[in-house]
Amino acid sequence: MGSTVKEQVSDGPNFDKFGVITGSTSVVLMVDEECDLVRFKADADNATEFLIGEAGSGLTPFALEAGDDTGWVVTSNLNRYEHSSPSGTYNYLQWWLQK
Repeated sequence: MGSTVKEQVSDGPNFDKFGVITGSTSVVLMVDEECDLVRFKADADNATEFLIGEAGSGLTPFALEAGDDTGWVVTSNLNRYEHSSPSGTYNYLQWWLQK
């Protein structure tokens, strides 16, 4: 019987990498980082929501209020997503990727 994605990646990844994105009122493509899983968390002190969506498809999949977390998202690269924040540089988004 095969192992689950969580057993292969989340419980025993080859590496973890973390980063912080500063908000922008414009839609911005995320950095080029290959991965298997990514998790986004809006900073607890954010004034407004942080919008995240697949590149080219609009910003609808995730609208994170202060302190919200997406849980693990399966993706091959962080740059498959774009972000925007109505408050601009006053909002922050942390990302955690595993490969």
